[in-house]
Amino acid sequence: MPNLSTVHVYTDAGIIGTGYSKIGGSFAWRIVIGGRPGLNPCEGTVIKSGSGLFLVKGIPFPPELESVCDDSGLDGIECNLMETFSAYHGLNAALELGYVSVTLCCDNKNAIGRMTQDYATNNLPEWMLDCIQSTRSKFHDIKSVLMNGHPNKKELKSGIGHSGYPVSDHNVWCDKECTRIKKEFYALHIKGNQ
Repeated sequence: MPNLSTVHVYTDAGIIGTGYSKIGGSFAWRIVIGGRPGLNPCEGTVIKSGSGLFLVKGIPFPPELESVCDDSGLDGIECNLMETFSAYHGLNAALELGYVSVTLCCDNKNAIGRMTQDYATNNLPEWMLDCIQSTRSKFHDIKSVLMNGHPNKKELKSGIGHSGYPVSDHNVWCDKECTRIKKEFYALHIKGNQ
């Protein structure tokens, strides 16, 4: 097993639509061994990645995407909930691989706070609170790095984003994967409802 401080869990999420989505959202995570966010933004070995959709109740799963869809049971979803859901999935994937000390790398302060500290959880459904508490209790240590989202090429080269936070190719992959699966859903959902 690698040095525990070098296991990084990168996560990102997005809403399908804007603001408070009545459809759902997409999420992606990536587990990387080695490298350090901001210092060596593309270093490290990817050992596992994943992505999926988290849909509002009543939205049908396209058969082609059913294996990556979860039903939220909610009437609508906002961005901070999606970011927390993504961090939850990424951390659980790390647990499945046997890692109990990791660094969560995310561009959403609320998701980091909910998964590593005791940030407010008043907008989260009860079942998600139970999942978060269960996941957190299984880790020896979860460190965190607040990432700068959506870096340009110059920022990626320097390792620091426009707000002074680290950036990483791994976080960019998560963002692009969220967009990819969201576009795939749109194409299948719109096609299926014509």
